[in-house]
Amino acid sequence: MYKYFSSRALRWMQTMTFAIGEINQRSDLLPQLKLGFHIRDSCDDIPVSLRASLLLVNGQPERDSRGPQSKNDLNLSCAAVQSIVSPVIIGDAASGVSMALLRSLGSFHIPLVSYFASCSCLSNQREFPTFMRTMPSDAFQVRALARLVSYFGWTWVGVIGLESDYARFAIQLFLEESVQYGVCAAYIHFYPVVLSQQALDELLDVIQMASSKVIINFCSDSEMKGILKEIRRRNITGLQWIASEAWATAKSLWEKFGDLLTGTLGFAIQRADVIPGLQQHLTSLRPSNIHESAFLAEFWEETFNCRLNGSVNSHSHGDNNYIDRLPCKGTEDLSNVYSPYSDVTQLRVSYNVYKAVYLVAHALHNMNNCIVGQGPFSNGTCADPKNFKPWQLIHYMKHANFSALGEKVSFDQNGDPIAYYDLLNWQRRPDGSLHLEKVGFYDASSPAGRSLVINDSVIQWPVGKQTISTGLWEFTCVIIVTAGNWVATKVCKLQNSFQPAFVARGDYVIGGIFPLHYNQEMPDLNCTYRPPPVKCNGFDPRAFRWVQTMRLAVEEINQSTELLPNYTLGYKIFDSCSYPLTGQRAALAVLNGLSEDNSPMCSGASPLLAVIGESGSTLSMVLSRILQPFRIPMISYFSSCACLSDRKRFPTFFRVIPSDDYQVKAIAQLLVRFNWTWVGLVRGDREYGRFAAEGLLRELQGTKVCIAYQEIIPLLYSHQRALEIMQVMRTSVAKVVVVFSSEGEMTPFLKDYMKQNITGIQWVASEAWVTASVFAGSEYYPYMGGTIGFGIRKGYISGLSDYLQSVNPQMYPNNVLVKELWQALYGCSPSLSSDSKLPPCTGQESLLEQHSAYMNTSNPRVAYNVYKAVHAIAHSLHNLLLCQPGSGPFQNNSCAQSNNIHPWQLQYYLQEVKFEIAGEEVNFDLKGDSIPYYDIINWQRGTGGNIEFVNVGLFDGTKPAGKEVVIQEDRIIWAGHQSEVPVSVCSASCPPGSRKAVRHREPVCCFDCVPCDSGKISNQTNSIECKFCPEDFWSNKDRTGCIPKKVEFLAYDSLGIALTVTSVVGACLTMTVFAVFFYHRNTAIVRVNNSELSFFILFALTLCFLCSLVFIGEPTPWSCMLRHTAFSITFSLCISCILGKTLVVLAAFTATRPGDNIMKWLGPKQQRLIIFSCTLVQVVICAAWLIDAPPFPSRNTKYERSKIILECSVGSSLAFWCVLGYIGLQACLSFVLAFLARKLPGNFNEAKFITFSMLIFSAVWLAFIPAYISSPGNYADAVESFAILASSFGLLFCLFAPKCYIILLKPEKNTKQHLMGK
Repeated sequence: MYKYFSSRALRWMQTMTFAIGEINQRSDLLPQLKLGFHIRDSCDDIPVSLRASLLLVNGQPERDSRGPQSKNDLNLSCAAVQSIVSPVIIGDAASGVSMALLRSLGSFHIPLVSYFASCSCLSNQREFPTFMRTMPSDAFQVRALARLVSYFGWTWVGVIGLESDYARFAIQLFLEESVQYGVCAAYIHFYPVVLSQQALDELLDVIQMASSKVIINFCSDSEMKGILKEIRRRNITGLQWIASEAWATAKSLWEKFGDLLTGTLGFAIQRADVIPGLQQHLTSLRPSNIHESAFLAEFWEETFNCRLNGSVNSHSHGDNNYIDRLPCKGTEDLSNVYSPYSDVTQLRVSYNVYKAVYLVAHALHNMNNCIVGQGPFSNGTCADPKNFKPWQLIHYMKHANFSALGEKVSFDQNGDPIAYYDLLNWQRRPDGSLHLEKVGFYDASSPAGRSLVINDSVIQWPVGKQTISTGLWEFTCVIIVTAGNWVATKVCKLQNSFQPAFVARGDYVIGGIFPLHYNQEMPDLNCTYRPPPVKCNGFDPRAFRWVQTMRLAVEEINQSTELLPNYTLGYKIFDSCSYPLTGQRAALAVLNGLSEDNSPMCSGASPLLAVIGESGSTLSMVLSRILQPFRIPMISYFSSCACLSDRKRFPTFFRVIPSDDYQVKAIAQLLVRFNWTWVGLVRGDREYGRFAAEGLLRELQGTKVCIAYQEIIPLLYSHQRALEIMQVMRTSVAKVVVVFSSEGEMTPFLKDYMKQNITGIQWVASEAWVTASVFAGSEYYPYMGGTIGFGIRKGYISGLSDYLQSVNPQMYPNNVLVKELWQALYGCSPSLSSDSKLPPCTGQESLLEQHSAYMNTSNPRVAYNVYKAVHAIAHSLHNLLLCQPGSGPFQNNSCAQSNNIHPWQLQYYLQEVKFEIAGEEVNFDLKGDSIPYYDIINWQRGTGGNIEFVNVGLFDGTKPAGKEVVIQEDRIIWAGHQSEVPVSVCSASCPPGSRKAVRHREPVCCFDCVPCDSGKISNQTNSIECKFCPEDFWSNKDRTGCIPKKVEFLAYDSLGIALTVTSVVGACLTMTVFAVFFYHRNTAIVRVNNSELSFFILFALTLCFLCSLVFIGEPTPWSCMLRHTAFSITFSLCISCILGKTLVVLAAFTATRPGDNIMKWLGPKQQRLIIFSCTLVQVVICAAWLIDAPPFPSRNTKYERSKIILECSVGSSLAFWCVLGYIGLQACLSFVLAFLARKLPGNFNEAKFITFSMLIFSAVWLAFIPAYISSPGNYADAVESFAILASSFGLLFCLFAPKCYIILLKPEKNTKQHLMGK
């Protein structure tokens, strides 16, 4: 029996039936199809869900799944039930159940659309290819939650969740996401689905013992009820609940636990203001129409605590027996009672169900509208809407894009919708009722940094709290601070002893925290016993050298007669183990003075004036926050994160190393200088790496450099994760890799890197490891040789080498760290401990230069920073002690008391300190940063095969912008022992003559080179665009420069010469004919054919032949005007003569009687008048043309942009076509008259030849019109010239060839008798 009946889930079910009914009534969606449904109860249980899904797959008839089955049901075959098989399933609410359903349905390819399963694991399309959802993935919810707790400064929160895939994946994602916001989990606890009393006790014990009062709970409302019930019993108050979307809107919790939930914050999925008609559908239930449905009957009976007559329900979920219930009266009305079922004020999951149904409907609709031959399946086929396969429906569902209640609904490649959440606050109204107030929202589609919007002013916090709840880590009593004084308290008790590495007494004590180990072994934290401390592994001799440098500096100052002459400095140095938790222990231990065991209660100023540490930026942030309440200044020697420059967050922080703002600026300039436009980025999983990477990305904006990939070396080193990073490096075309990481993080990584035998990588190292001596061994050179990076400024410390050699196990027999040093350097154990696995040694071995990790004192860098930090404190303290009463910087011009100096007083002098050490000036700016200066280091092979750190340049941040970096490139040895700069680009540079075309959805550094179009050039490498050439210029063949355009016109080239020769030949031929006619002018054939008109025609034809010469050569204003006018007038003269001759022929042969006087009207004078008049008309037209819009030379660049075509523009197209039209009119008239006279008698009827000549003339000029219009520039002139010559030759041969034939070859026919024979 299942304990809870969910009225909310019943509303979801009814929403599905409502949506289906709504779709079936629509005429625009599935008009010819109807949707049906089978609905089954999953009972939020995987076995029950699997059984229900298999029933749906098998097509079983709808029946209460809880009821008994008949034997006949078991014998149904596939054929018998195929018509009612479910092709798609909408469900389930739980992620775990959905995963189980998907695995069982996977072989059937049946799509599953969930409305509430949000586990990010379900986005894996390889594992769940048939899954879609209308609910955003938890990947977005946890981002929103991380942003939320960070927004309110809750850095110490409890995280609990149901033992389920949903909670497990969500919590895992939250822990990964919260790291970047500095949020830590105070505890993580999973509780079982069935909450036993033991499970509740374990959970509540964790909550009660924890200092965090902010709790994030990933569960559903049913589990939350059991938890709240136990919290009420234990009377636990003051908790700030952060609800996951699974219970953020569960109003059913308010009635009994409203006082515990006031102020709850949570993200809820997007809400529909109203689904029209849904409320009426929900409240329309009556006993008469629900008794046959087990779900509805159960709901009715539970709501009104009655028993329906004939009900199929056999369940009861309360304390009352179902049989003892009174019968329902039949008058019950849902509108008179409150129920989550009928509550439509928070339509969130219901809206998801609504969208899921419409998703299926739209997919079916699109499938139904498929056009055969254009379908998405094989050979363009479509699915049969009445007999389709489920996998076919999946295709349409994946590509669905529709609107639901005004909202655009679409899905990404993982089947997930666009993520949008409302931020809700549980508020108590004056009448005690619950109000879910929207106080903000999270929109994943918004730009980074703007996705979360919160209105703090309207938030109601838990009962009794008027301000934001605290989620900061509260320590067990260490010290109590009141008004800046240290006050004794009897409740303060030393919980654990943390032994320092080195201690020295003095008048003033400073602390030192160093990462003497670089690896940690975490204890088993199962809360069943007191957890042991973190075990530190991996001794770091380099950091041990820094410790000795601090000790040396203190001893030198104590021996100095100029600096603090009458006072001594003491110190207390701890190992942070390069881990925040151990660093916190060290900070608290150093605060308690030289000896924690017998330290007196604090009654005056702090025994600690300042702290030198830490190397890692993350640790420095932790330490600074711990020291900040006590206003103890801290000077870091190696923490370069730019975030530490924030004086509001870290007001007591100083450093003698430049901020990473300068380092990333230097690295960015280096990448740009060597044209490395495609680089990889690897960083450590700490604030140093994160802020440095962000700074580099910010610095690279606006440059041509892109990041190919960004990988993170995990905080707790993982071999498997390292191999994944190396695989990315191996396969990427980026051969330059920038690394922001500490030496401790890089050590195991590089060991695995060398085992993978990866070469050819050009490393760009950050200052944190570029001078790490641990990597100077010869075995590193084949893989790391050529590394370049920016190292902190080196210095010189006299006496450091001798001091380091003085440290040995005999001098410090009880110091564990000295023994570890010997073990690291010599591989032996100087003690006789029985648990040591190393061979014994005397402890008197000599420290040699070959132990570079410890003994490298030739170019101290970090050690030099430690040295400067100690001197900075000493000089500040010295200045403080020199203060004269009455002229001090404090209240009433007072000075600090030498026997009671407060740390904040020392900080004032530290801010103002300015001194020189080894010729270098040391001071701090207002942010606590020192002068930015780096050496550029190159890893080169030394004489012994080991790696030497060679200085090849510098970065001086005090120089003007652009002049900070100075590099001696000829001294650099690159990766692979090469002397040439390596290439690291996504795409090769585009040469001149081409432009860059960015690839779709790829960074701007990845592009294709596209040749410039004709007329465009690019004369630079990697041009963004090609530039147009000036108007009179064109691109050369390579598209790298502009050259003058080629000027073309109808010149005296092959074509021009041919036309010229043809023109001259034609003119000469015409003149020859003229001479023949003139010589034989008295013969019969010349006289009969009107010799005067013949001579006029020959004269005109000669001019026609010669006028074509005007079209050849470079156009000039005069030649342009002469071209068309000469051509038109000469041709008009010629056609006028032919017209006159035609009239004479026609008149002569049509005279029927002797003495007919028709010829007197066509005598010589009349003929001349006709010729003159017809020609005069053309002359007038040409004159008007020349006066109004004469032809002129023009430069045509439109037809062929690569050339300039010199041509004559006609000026007036109307005049041009009038001229041609007039000639055509004359030709047509001549043709008509000649055609009429073609059959007149006579041995030589000239009308026939005139008719034929006019036919040729008309054909030539009719063909000329389209040819002229379609021909460009000089070809248009050639076409017109050819037309002139062709028509002239046509007239010449048609009119005069027969006559010349008779005159020259058949003189016997050149008689009057022969000609008048007929």
